[in-house]
Amino acid sequence: MGNKIQHADSDGEVDMGRKIDWFHYASSRQLVQYLHEIHLVQEPFSEIQILDLQEKFLTNGFQYLKTKNVLKGRNIIKTFLSTLNLYQEVGCLTLHPYSVPEGVADIYQELTYGDYLNSFETHYIEEYLFDSYFDFIWIEANQELLTSPWFDQFVTKLITMGIDQRIPIVVVVYDE
Repeated sequence: MGNKIQHADSDGEVDMGRKIDWFHYASSRQLVQYLHEIHLVQEPFSEIQILDLQEKFLTNGFQYLKTKNVLKGRNIIKTFLSTLNLYQEVGCLTLHPYSVPEGVADIYQELTYGDYLNSFETHYIEEYLFDSYFDFIWIEANQELLTSPWFDQFVTKLITMGIDQRIPIVVVVYDE
């Protein structure tokens, strides 16, 4: 909770702020109320923004960023993943109709087709996560996903199983 992140104000000046890990201290429905507090990231990036983004992609746990829209968010993700070239098993949790990039596991599609989202059996999500291996996940956290009844269960399982302590999980929200 005490990790520092850098934010640029309207003049481009950087101030150090506390990193808040919303998923550890609030429900996903509560996060919807605080999306305005996540700093908008957009190109062209300053050197400080590049370092801050690189840190998000290399630090285990939930990392939060905001982009203008899904396509810009995916472009940032794709750019940093290919530049870092560290991750072999990448997963994306999204409800957006755009298909995920090639070589990336579509977690929602796998959860749906495998019938892991049975709301009466919460251990199914745990079973999916136990059987899957990812070394990087990004979550496209639009309002529909954040308010889905199963999503809090998914996040809770990421936390209770310690997955968030072993891999970076970038939560991308949109300023659409």
